[in-house]
Amino acid sequence: MQLFTQQLDAQADIPAYVNVLKGKKGLPEYKGELREPVYSRVHRSIGSVRSQMKVENFKLEQIILRRIEPLMIIVKKNKITISQGLLQRLWKKVLENQAHDSIGGCVSDNVSEDIFHRIKEAKEIVAGLENLIAKRIADSLGLTQNQVLVFNTDPTPYTGEKKVHIVSRTKNIYFKESEQAVVVKEVFYPERKNIMKLVATGYDYFDEPSYYELDIRVNVDLPAFGYKIIEFSESNQPLEQASISKLKLATVAILFRLKVRNYSWKQVNG
Repeated sequence: MQLFTQQLDAQADIPAYVNVLKGKKGLPEYKGELREPVYSRVHRSIGSVRSQMKVENFKLEQIILRRIEPLMIIVKKNKITISQGLLQRLWKKVLENQAHDSIGGCVSDNVSEDIFHRIKEAKEIVAGLENLIAKRIADSLGLTQNQVLVFNTDPTPYTGEKKVHIVSRTKNIYFKESEQAVVVKEVFYPERKNIMKLVATGYDYFDEPSYYELDIRVNVDLPAFGYKIIEFSESNQPLEQASISKLKLATVAILFRLKVRNYSWKQVNG
């Protein structure tokens, strides 16, 4: 009885428990997928912790919280009505994957395939909602083919670089709202002749001129939960191209940091 009266019971939480474990020495270390349960008595059919499924679920939640819902706020501020039905359907699709065993990864391969399929369906709803909102706002503003709509879905103003995607017949353009514009990716589509198009009266044939599909980094100042119209026009000079040497330098810097961290980890765990 004397032994038990000397014990101290304290109510803790998970972070405190983890900190206690971090102070322990000689604990076993596990990496990668934990596939041992596939041979266990209880869950013989469960062969993985499904870490990829958890990552995809997290990314999907962040897209909804950081992009879709703020866009719904922006479109409402512009007095444009968009039904909440798709957003509700989207959240329902996400919650279907968050049953106790499902979100924990304790599912068979067949159930895992169903979960990934629901994630795919949710991503398709996300793409549809984003396109619908952007189109409705662009239509209300009467944008031309030389104007780009850039959104800021954060609750704070943003100043810095944004990547915009445009289609242009030439790379000799400049952006009036940005002092610097750099092409980071380009795809050239050559001219096509006698293209068949279905119209109300039957089939029509036309020639499609050559054009570029460009990803361009521009400097912008954006308000919180808002957007900005960036206009570009043709010029005599082509856009600056992203330097290969700069890209290589950035890659070397990243690899160097990874090597330093790996070396430090080996020194500590040596």
